[in-house]
Amino acid sequence: APKLAAARSVLAKPDAKPEELTAANTQLQDAVKQLTETGQYFVAQAPLVAQQKLAGTEIHQRMFYEAAWCFQWVADVEVDAARKKLIDEALKKQKEDAAKLPAGVVGVPRIVVPVIAIKAIPPQPSETLARDQYKALVAAKPDSPLAVTARLELAEMLARREEFDPAVALLNEALTLEPAPDVEERLRLRLGVCLVAKNDYAGAFPQFAAVAQNAVSPLAPEARYRAGECQIQLKAFPKAAELLLPFRDQGPLQNITGLSDRALLRLGHTLALAGQWEQSRVTHETLVNRFGQSPWRWEARYGIAWAWQNLKQLDNAAAAYQQVINETSAEIAAKSQYQLALCRVEQKRLPEAANALLVVSFTYDYPEWSAVALLEASRVFQEMQQPQQAARLLEKVLKEYPESEWAKTAQQRLAALPGVKRS
Repeated sequence: APKLAAARSVLAKPDAKPEELTAANTQLQDAVKQLTETGQYFVAQAPLVAQQKLAGTEIHQRMFYEAAWCFQWVADVEVDAARKKLIDEALKKQKEDAAKLPAGVVGVPRIVVPVIAIKAIPPQPSETLARDQYKALVAAKPDSPLAVTARLELAEMLARREEFDPAVALLNEALTLEPAPDVEERLRLRLGVCLVAKNDYAGAFPQFAAVAQNAVSPLAPEARYRAGECQIQLKAFPKAAELLLPFRDQGPLQNITGLSDRALLRLGHTLALAGQWEQSRVTHETLVNRFGQSPWRWEARYGIAWAWQNLKQLDNAAAAYQQVINETSAEIAAKSQYQLALCRVEQKRLPEAANALLVVSFTYDYPEWSAVALLEASRVFQEMQQPQQAARLLEKVLKEYPESEWAKTAQQRLAALPGVKRS
């Protein structure tokens, strides 16, 4: 298994050298072969052990358990290969479609690497084998500690494939068997995650809360964060803030990699939803200051700007939005560009606002923001007594988004523009 993990790590490196890739592929195939053979060995041994009057004993169940893990590791490789095949097929089709474009089309067709959801990938052979071993383990002695763990791990496999109902059933069943405290916490955390995936936030919250109340548990911080998320979804903002504030203000929770920054972002968002704009701004600034390389830093900067905007400190807001725009070209930048323009509208700096709105449409490839920016820019040009320019922008919305709600709005506004020559 460590050899397999090392090989997959090399194969995932974007800058791996050809000789590294060749060696990693060889190592991967060798590890897959060994794991498959080992899993098959355990499967073959299980009935032999049972024949020795050891059916249902721990050693009997261990045969199934170890086999399940061997097949799980191999299944990861099979899923990777299946995903790569689907990506290659999608890219090939994009290139074929681009080649069919008529001669003289301006620009280079955009080839986008698709994101393949797990549900689009058929179940792989080793996944089925792993599931079968877990089921055999549970059947051998349903109330054993190892059978409880098997239910947890099988539920995790099901949840990865978004099969949440059978996962929830397994987890609830395991919780009735008086599992060890550490296993119970893992069961409750996973059950909560599955219930959240089913949008059952009221059901998920007590599962997370039960784990979070054990302050010495290594799972408590994540459970606290997830409990806070549930309260946000339930619109219980004071309770959500109470759960998330320790990630900002209490030492042990302030620097947990991959969690504290996310919790700060959600706390900032919660405070904004509660209308506590200054506290929201401070919280988002705390995230940026503590976690300068956090993947959530642009969202945090946007939160700072949004707080300034609601505090009517519009120049500060515009400067904060500009920071986001300068640092990334992701969707949050298009959103920031749009909000920056609205700041200028509120300040009655209409030419600046119009230019900022047009930047959204002509710079970013995010239809929602492009369309609403065109509609708002049209309104600004109308306010500047430039109805012909306003009409051209509305016609652009009709042309580029003909079947959308934005087009309906554009049609209504266009009809209300008197004395405008239609292009």
